[in-house]
Amino acid sequence: MILELLLNNQTYKLEIRERQSTPGSALVVRVGDKDYVVDYRSLDPSFYSLIIDGRSYQAIVSQISGSSRESSVFEVNLEGKSYRIQVLDEATRRLRGSRRGLAALGQQVIVAPMPGKVLKLLVRTGDAVEPGQGIVVVEAMKMENELRASAPGTVKEIKVSEGLAVNAGDPLVVLESPGQ
Repeated sequence: MILELLLNNQTYKLEIRERQSTPGSALVVRVGDKDYVVDYRSLDPSFYSLIIDGRSYQAIVSQISGSSRESSVFEVNLEGKSYRIQVLDEATRRLRGSRRGLAALGQQVIVAPMPGKVLKLLVRTGDAVEPGQGIVVVEAMKMENELRASAPGTVKEIKVSEGLAVNAGDPLVVLESPGQ
């Protein structure tokens, strides 16, 4: 399987195949010209234990947006750092090549990646935001997670307030992309 991912405005092409000696939970992932052996176990639907080239990691993965007909965006918390990763489908790759780019995708909905508490809202309704700009800080599992915009836009709606408890997948802030 081949995937294209967008991370920090850079596209990565990954070739993923099962490792011959241990099918099912061991993969070989090629990024560029380097292969990584990845052994993984799903401990619950969003929590993964990974061993990558012999080094152990724990990852919390939450799908932020997407469906089978559009690209999907994931929030990945790895080693205390949060990453927003977009899995590019063919239509998204074409849009990125067009002049409208990611703005043509419409709205972004910033959602809680896991149960927690809203610590701080970093924007107000009507604010313009840039890709990577902090939108809201959520405390989960005794860690502060700053959730960021993945594309430029304007804050259309804030659905939470500071101090509010939220569940995984709850919408927090709605952003509208330029031209919508």
